Amino acid sequence: RNIKSRSFFEQMKGRGVRVINPNDLQSVTPDANAKTHFIIVDAVGVCEQDKTDSRPMEKKPSISLEKLLQAVALGNTEPDVISSIAGRLSRIEKRLSREEKEEIKRLNNGQGIKDLMATLVQSIDPDRHIESAKTDFGNDAPSEEQIKQASNKIIKEAVKPLHNPELRKKIIELHKTLEQTIDIISKDEVVAAGFDADALEKAQKTVTSFEQFIKEHKDEITAIQILYSRPYKARLRFEDIKALSEMIEKPPYLWRVDRLWDAYAALERSKVRGASSQ
Repeated sequence: RNIKSRSFFEQMKGRGVRVINPNDLQSVTPDANAKTHFIIVDAVGVCEQDKTDSRPMEKKPSISLEKLLQAVALGNTEPDVISSIAGRLSRIEKRLSREEKEEIKRLNNGQGIKDLMATLVQSIDPDRHIESAKTDFGNDAPSEEQIKQASNKIIKEAVKPLHNPELRKKIIELHKTLEQTIDIISKDEVVAAGFDADALEKAQKTVTSFEQFIKEHKDEITAIQILYSRPYKARLRFEDIKALSEMIEKPPYLWRVDRLWDAYAALERSKVRGASSQ
């Protein structure tokens, strides 16, 4: 099959230089004495296609997405910054629900997060910068300064959607909701089983905060209104529960249903259905 990655192409060719014991070779190719060379049979024109060097998109791993977006909003057009944003948008996009993708489109004039990511990637393509400089300056061999000017022009146009504060806020909200910090350095050791004092205190804070939230919003959120009006004046609908779930999962709360469940299980195990007795 055809490929465009130079590193993958070189890897494929590398398999041809592997050595083989003469006896093993003769067992499958009796008329050969030893492997002295290899021949590439190119049935699909792989060798004739231009190859590109695959490079990681993440160039600023130590800088938060929020700071990168803020830098762009303030006029930063560094290709490394744009590349890092595009890479993180790609990871976010893969985990979004259909409703979340539609919300991004609403805030971005009908363009989805995948469209935004593709535009950012295309804007930092060096070949595109050169072609644009040729057109803008009428020169088949544009100077470095002319290419840089063309680059800035293309990138500024590509990042215009990120100047929208509502879109940036939504992207950051989604990122925080989906973000998972993985510690690959520390090594955990089990020293005891059960809830320790710190865990119980954290669970208590979670429960207290959630119950305070319920009290403060009982007249604003439909699902809570229905629960507070027993016997029911209206039936509780799935849409109402979903709206409540989406609200508590957003900043500043970031309460996932499973974490709330675990917090209540730690404090009032007998009242939580399915909670372990251990």
